[in-house]
Amino acid sequence: MLIEIKALNYVYKPGSPYETIALSDVSLSIAKGEYLGIIGHTGCGKSTLVQHMNGLFLPTSGEIMIDGIRYSEKKRPNKALRRKVGMVFQYPEDQLFEETIYDDVAFAPRNFGLGEEKTRERVQAALETVGLNYEELKDRSPFSLSGGQMRKVAIAGVLAADPQILILDEPTAGLDPKGRDEILERIDQLHRERDITVILVSHSMDDIAAHASRVIVMNNGSIAMDGTPREIFGQGASLEDWGLGTPSVSQLMQRLREKGINVRKDVLTLAEAEEEIWRWKTGGK
Repeated sequence: MLIEIKALNYVYKPGSPYETIALSDVSLSIAKGEYLGIIGHTGCGKSTLVQHMNGLFLPTSGEIMIDGIRYSEKKRPNKALRRKVGMVFQYPEDQLFEETIYDDVAFAPRNFGLGEEKTRERVQAALETVGLNYEELKDRSPFSLSGGQMRKVAIAGVLAADPQILILDEPTAGLDPKGRDEILERIDQLHRERDITVILVSHSMDDIAAHASRVIVMNNGSIAMDGTPREIFGQGASLEDWGLGTPSVSQLMQRLREKGINVRKDVLTLAEAEEEIWRWKTGGK
């Protein structure tokens, strides 16, 4: 397994009046090339969990191993972890800080000691991967761009480090539907073409259903469910108990069934819904 987490516990402000258990006995294995979606209500431990995966937090107890790099409450990860794991935070444009787009995207390769020619290649490839024109934009300020473009530059800055694992914590928050779709389609492309491991944290059940191949549900700092999107979103009642919903298409299909229309209830995407409704209209042909 590329990622192994064993009996992970994390406590905020231990020993103080504000002590809070954020993660409780979390064990998780993630294989190379997986596309994992993580869902859960606000405060359930999603962000805390993924920030352990790149060493920003150290466990209160338990152990984490990322591609052979082992760390725990007594052992910090080495610098090689930052080369393997790229983290894109919510509102990643807040990660931008350089005067030009080139310098911003070049920060990680330079910090890792790559020569300028290799750095330039990394910057150009990363910008083009997220759909931005290198020659047109490299000398512009990142703060002159639209919100969606700034988001892409921030992701390019992470990709320039050539990580094996890409973690995205609500990367489409605040974007319009077009910008959201563009970001997620680029991530899908990365996943397919580079066999990169993707971990997507999102409140959007639609995005998780459309893109992830595996989903875990966090509740009160623990993993409550783990399965395929169909398995997870087929448990609508349990998700509602935890303050979560199901994809919009699933809700539509449920309403059709309530009206006596015999369509499948495990449909997750618009394409599947179209096919299923056409099947019903044509008598199953």
